Amino acid sequence: MVESHPWGIGLGTVGSRGVPGLVDKPQYILESYYLSLGVMLGWPGLVWAVLLPLVMLLTAIRALRRGDMVVGLALLSLSVSVAIVGYWLPTIMEPEMAILPWSLAAVAVASQSARPVER
Repeated sequence: MVESHPWGIGLGTVGSRGVPGLVDKPQYILESYYLSLGVMLGWPGLVWAVLLPLVMLLTAIRALRRGDMVVGLALLSLSVSVAIVGYWLPTIMEPEMAILPWSLAAVAVASQSARPVER
């Protein structure tokens, strides 16, 4: 599907739920986060889905190297979990589930920029 539609088939066309208030169901039911974004948004969406956990992992490693152990370990575990679980489930597409890794990534980045520069 991604190969035949390189720019995707559109938002809301994949998943088990339809848009609230409408009787139309999505065209395709996929349970993979990666495949869902790939089908909806094409190759850019698939690349985004693959890079997101990787960038969060790199952010976690940078936080650990700076000494932010709690945030770094939490983000490290969540980025690995998101990468693995996203293969089978689209949990990161739900706002309730996505808020935690995004918030931890924001805290890790904010704590880096808040530190004074050592000379």
